[in-house]
Amino acid sequence: MGAIFAGVFYYRDINPPAANNTNINGSANVNSGSAGISGDDQTKIKKFANYDELKEFLAKTPESGSYLGRGMTVTSGGMELAAPSAISGDSMNAAGLTQKSMQAGGDYSATNVQVAGVDEADIIKTDGQYIYAVSGKNIFIIEAYPADSAKIISRIELKSTPQNLYLNGDSLVVLGRDDAIYAKMQAIPEGIAPSRSSQYAFLKVFDISDKKNPKQARDLDFEGSINNSRMIGDYVYTVTTSYSYGDDAPLPIILENGQALPTAVGSPRCNCPDVYYFDIPYQSYNLTSIAVINVKDNAKPVKSEVYLLDGNQNMYVSQNNIYIAYTKYINEYQLVLEAMKELIVPRLTAKDQAQVKKIENTDNDVLSKQEKLAKIGLIIQKYQMTLPQAEQENLQKELEAKMKQKYADISKELEKTVIHKIAIDKDSLKYQTVGEATGAVLNQFSMDENGEYFRIATTKNRSWSQFADESGQQESYSNIYILDKDLKVV
Repeated sequence: MGAIFAGVFYYRDINPPAANNTNINGSANVNSGSAGISGDDQTKIKKFANYDELKEFLAKTPESGSYLGRGMTVTSGGMELAAPSAISGDSMNAAGLTQKSMQAGGDYSATNVQVAGVDEADIIKTDGQYIYAVSGKNIFIIEAYPADSAKIISRIELKSTPQNLYLNGDSLVVLGRDDAIYAKMQAIPEGIAPSRSSQYAFLKVFDISDKKNPKQARDLDFEGSINNSRMIGDYVYTVTTSYSYGDDAPLPIILENGQALPTAVGSPRCNCPDVYYFDIPYQSYNLTSIAVINVKDNAKPVKSEVYLLDGNQNMYVSQNNIYIAYTKYINEYQLVLEAMKELIVPRLTAKDQAQVKKIENTDNDVLSKQEKLAKIGLIIQKYQMTLPQAEQENLQKELEAKMKQKYADISKELEKTVIHKIAIDKDSLKYQTVGEATGAVLNQFSMDENGEYFRIATTKNRSWSQFADESGQQESYSNIYILDKDLKVV
């Protein structure tokens, strides 16, 4: 039997085999053999009318993906940095500080940011007089000037693991992974927070007007992990990723002071975001939440929106917009199965064709698209095994030719970066549009906004497919795209 048939029919799992998958970075696939988000219907964002509609959608969407949330990222291209192991009065250099930098006095440098006016979280912040540093499960406040008398003046001890800081006047914002969440969950009323093994991230605001006696002013927890965050003015914007289990509470949970915010629309301080999605054949999905927190006025409620997106996201933030980008790939295993369907199903007996149609018409909450293809593949396998060897070889050649043509037609669609644009204005969030660029984006530093234009650098990675020709499309190449305010390539 030929290599294509052997590769396809050997596999019996829901997910495609790595050898036949063009995804070389391990990201989840959004699409099942289609060219991706294309056409007006699939590029228009839609909003669920209510949370019951969201639950129904999640129940019918195959849960073949895995939890794709990542830990807190900082400014170095989205890579997590380790906090210093300890800080004491005699070991100031453990915080990465030199005598020269501590003697700066009134003239001091802040932590690096990509965009002026858009602050990025870091493990160390300073106001020129004091240094605020993460170490283990502690936040140290260090009087750093004058340098010859530098000393720790207070320590904030946390039960969970802090990972990043923002400094806004007398407000110190701490973000991290909540290791003590399940003690809090016990206080949540039944029916508001179902029992599920989720990761949680925290955001705490401390009043540091008295540096020697900082006081906690706000305590928030978000179900999932914070992929990224930014601070503009008095507002911190967090992007949190969680995986929905399709239960009675599909929304990512938000806790305030250890209590779950209600999800009933109209409730005071409710966790009632609009939830958006696209008409694409999701195979795995994340509930990506963008939350806005006023860190100067703790009486202001959290505002958020939720998007059903694919995973492995990068983020670029200007003073006016948030851009969320991720790379999607076409699944070659499913391309082969669909090519086989087109080629072989018309040759099947009427009985087998009726069985194929029955499988295709089964509800998605009973059989996912991958499971349908696998079942149809078994029928095709049974058919091809009844053929004489010569006919099997001819069928193999037909399939190879069909796949090479299909591959050539969609070569630029195999690896694409999808960009979502959300306008921001203080505590206002407004989804704008979605665009695409061929290739994969490396990190936030591969993206930039200039006026109304968005610029992105991508790399179309080398394809290892057996169906790619030798005309040069197999080789890796780089691109720079300029997109307009509607994210159309110009």
